[in-house]
Amino acid sequence: MTTSALHIHSQVPVLAELERIALWTATELLGFKKELHVTVSLQTKGTARTRLGHFAKGRWTLDALEKLGVCELSVSSEGLQRGPMEVAETVIHEMVHGYCESEGIVDTSKGGNHNSKFRAEAERIGLVVDKGTQGWNQTAMSTELNAKVYEVLDAGVFQMWRNENPRKEKSVQVKRVAYQCKCQTEGYEGEEYGKQYRIMVPAKADFNAMCRFCGHGYDEVTR
Repeated sequence: MTTSALHIHSQVPVLAELERIALWTATELLGFKKELHVTVSLQTKGTARTRLGHFAKGRWTLDALEKLGVCELSVSSEGLQRGPMEVAETVIHEMVHGYCESEGIVDTSKGGNHNSKFRAEAERIGLVVDKGTQGWNQTAMSTELNAKVYEVLDAGVFQMWRNENPRKEKSVQVKRVAYQCKCQTEGYEGEEYGKQYRIMVPAKADFNAMCRFCGHGYDEVTR
């Protein structure tokens, strides 16, 4: 028997646990009454610095059910490194959005700002809600909820996460000022020059130089 040099590290156990926590939240915490179709995914947060997850309506299509629109509950693959309990809290937060979607509750405004309706539903199940960059979007588990989640969560499956993309440093645009010498030298390499020699210098620099051809100073170019 030949042993392969390739080792596949599956994300299936993590996804299965995220799905299980989502279902547990729906049944044991939120008490879903109306049908909602959801798929759970792991996605990179991309360029967003603080995105831990999101819930979006109709992002997927299920052809088997007459092209039914399926909601997406996504967890940041980079955010898995925060720890199992923190990831579970993200799933619970996003499931609050799912519950509001099923009940027709408008819990966010334009731009994704979480409103007081989201806050009310989140607090109902034991999340502590504070204001953040998008309204009432900062959530954490209360002591009671934390204990419940700790009892049901299989923390052992969270052993892998996606590395953060290195951030590219933005290039700093330095304002420059043009200095010019009206150089009329003769005899340079046997030719007569009538060129204007221009130098670009940072605006804040203390520039004081002489032209190597004519020996005179440079004047700032005005437009």
